Amino acid sequence: MPVLSRIRDFFYRHKNKFIVSGVIITGSILLTRYAQQKLREWQEQHAKEFLERTRKQQHFESTERTCNQTILSLLNPLLESLSRALDTDAVLEEIKRNPGSKIKLWEELKVKIFAKVTCFIYIAVVLVITCRLQLGLLGGHLFKNPDSVSPNVQEKYLLLCNKLLQEGIERLSTFFEKEYSKILGPLSLKKPMKLVDLEKIFWDVQTATKNSVLDPVEHMKEYIIPKDKQTNPKIYDDMIQDTADIIESDEIKTLATSCISRGFILLGDSISEFYKPQKNETGTSNDTFIHPSQIEIALAKLIPILSGIMTKNAFPEHLIQQLITHDKLKVLSANIYEAFS
Repeated sequence: MPVLSRIRDFFYRHKNKFIVSGVIITGSILLTRYAQQKLREWQEQHAKEFLERTRKQQHFESTERTCNQTILSLLNPLLESLSRALDTDAVLEEIKRNPGSKIKLWEELKVKIFAKVTCFIYIAVVLVITCRLQLGLLGGHLFKNPDSVSPNVQEKYLLLCNKLLQEGIERLSTFFEKEYSKILGPLSLKKPMKLVDLEKIFWDVQTATKNSVLDPVEHMKEYIIPKDKQTNPKIYDDMIQDTADIIESDEIKTLATSCISRGFILLGDSISEFYKPQKNETGTSNDTFIHPSQIEIALAKLIPILSGIMTKNAFPEHLIQQLITHDKLKVLSANIYEAFS
């Protein structure tokens, strides 16, 4: 039998096997190619997502740095506005010029200095929260679409803090002056004050603030959102509405209350450094340990201490730095950024 005939007969007898084998081999090749294609697509998608996450992380970190720099740059304007609203330096100058009215002026000074320190804590907290919120929201919009918010709209939106630093400080400083007049008015300048007495005074003011229509925590929107009747670009109106909605959330109110409490704790720590045992006639301290909580300082002597805390003791810078590094405020900013990007 010719060789070709035998080969033909062999293929004929095993035809089904060759068909099945061909299908299997062809299917394997196609399946391998499909798997390779899907693997390449997955790798490309994974790489794209990784690059997108990296770009987003870098953009957010840049936004965070800008936010921190903005907050620090607003500290001096805040203190300047506060000094104009509660001008303790002018009262001190008047005491030098008019010693006959010294007692009356010292009574005025004690109210102003307590009001000044308290007002700073409230305004600083609201300012930092507002800046975190604004830069997170604006940064999210700009990441999603860099052309979505024009430079003019960005500038106008970021100027919301000006209302807080002007009208807000004026309203709160007047309110705190009235509250401290009620609390401190009956107290003699010679009255010995323990740390616990100061804590009670600050707590009473916080309670009065919480129950007031001027409470910047419960009514933060009134201190930030302008009553603008002008026609604005839609994106600006949308951002203002989103800002107002976030400000009025329970999360923001809880966070603000917590930060204000932290501010008063920091203030108490700064004051406690001056509660030290008095030195005896030889200039040395008594060997007997006296806990700071048991030491008393006359109310009149606390006035220059509080004044120094606001200037030489760098309390404002310390509080602002603590708020900038506050973990929950960072999370707030990140969540807002993520929601709008």
